[in-house]
Amino acid sequence: MSVKAIIKAVDEYAVHDGPGARALVFLKGCTLQCKWCQNPELIKFEPQIWFHKALCKGCGKCRDVCPVDAINLEEDIKRIDKEKCLGVECSKCVEVCPHNALQVVGYEITAEELWRELAKYKCFYQGSGGGITLTGGDPLHLPDFSAEVLELCKKDNIHTAIETSLYGSYKNLWKIAEHCDLILTDIKH
Repeated sequence: MSVKAIIKAVDEYAVHDGPGARALVFLKGCTLQCKWCQNPELIKFEPQIWFHKALCKGCGKCRDVCPVDAINLEEDIKRIDKEKCLGVECSKCVEVCPHNALQVVGYEITAEELWRELAKYKCFYQGSGGGITLTGGDPLHLPDFSAEVLELCKKDNIHTAIETSLYGSYKNLWKIAEHCDLILTDIKH
């Protein structure tokens, strides 16, 4: 049985985070919670509703459908009250927002499903000397899923990389590293 995880997205045509053209897999989940995080929507391990304040035009459609009055659209305060919000189980606000200011970030996928998706672009990776990179979030916090995806890709002759803070157990690192061609790290302080 294939291991499951929550991911945000796959960027199939990236040219960073490893050599050549690559697919970047954005995993959800990181325990560091750095204030300067480049992808704060990836900190939580579960799907969540994400509010892009800059995209909000204040039309009120989201507020009108919210069953628990969790949305404040006052000009200087625009926000979702996370204590009240019913989360992705409701998502009515996401469905009606005409400006994409509200999104569900994260969906569940198995390692095998992800590998099948990544394998579709194999000739693209190999033609450029690229491959796939697990990033996020942090692959070390999803060791079983990360190891399975990387192992499947390696067996399929796809170059593998991870981008990690290295904040985690050595056991998890070694479990994943044996299936990596490249390990990229950011030193956090």
